[in-house]
Amino acid sequence: MKTSKKLSNYVRAYNYIKEGILQERYDEAYVFIEAVIADELGISRTPVREAIKMLRTENWLQSVPKKGIVCRPFTTKDIENVYKMAGAVESMIACDIAEERGAYDLPVLREYAKAMTEAMERGDKEGWLEADCGFHEQLLDLSHNRFAVSAMRQMQQLIEVVRIRYTGLHISSMEKSTQLHRLECEAIISGDAGFARALVEQHWKVTLQDVMEKSRKE
Repeated sequence: MKTSKKLSNYVRAYNYIKEGILQERYDEAYVFIEAVIADELGISRTPVREAIKMLRTENWLQSVPKKGIVCRPFTTKDIENVYKMAGAVESMIACDIAEERGAYDLPVLREYAKAMTEAMERGDKEGWLEADCGFHEQLLDLSHNRFAVSAMRQMQQLIEVVRIRYTGLHISSMEKSTQLHRLECEAIISGDAGFARALVEQHWKVTLQDVMEKSRKE
């Protein structure tokens, strides 16, 4: 029972700090002090210490001499690396699904692509974003590669942060993305694995270019 409670408090501390980083509750000047976080959560310092240790291992936090534990800066290079990795992993997932298309329920992909098209045509950005997220989530749900899925889910948090910070949905961006998603869908369903991989890679490349352009204007 004590072990379970300790694990629960560790998870609480880990999620609390990580969400604070993602939501920009902490800036780069903020120094993480175990006692302060523990008081905020009403728990002991030990699980907070373990959570901070793990977040340092995962490169969310860093130790600065004569200062303490602070957030690791989120750079444009980080953004570039995350999007390139996401493109590589999701393109592999799409390729695998296309090669074994008989083992999957694929028409649902068409439904998401159709929903994106309809939302774009009526200028419904929120509806478009929901359909877009659904399309990507469906690829993960269909995949039998649990390692690739795990990697993508870890990157999704960072991608969402980037989306919030740097992307405002514009019709031109929606049109490009929708067209690529429609083509990806048909390539996967038809079993054209090579084309599906190339299209997914192109999608993430175009998205990255859009993000980098907006980040430079910040």
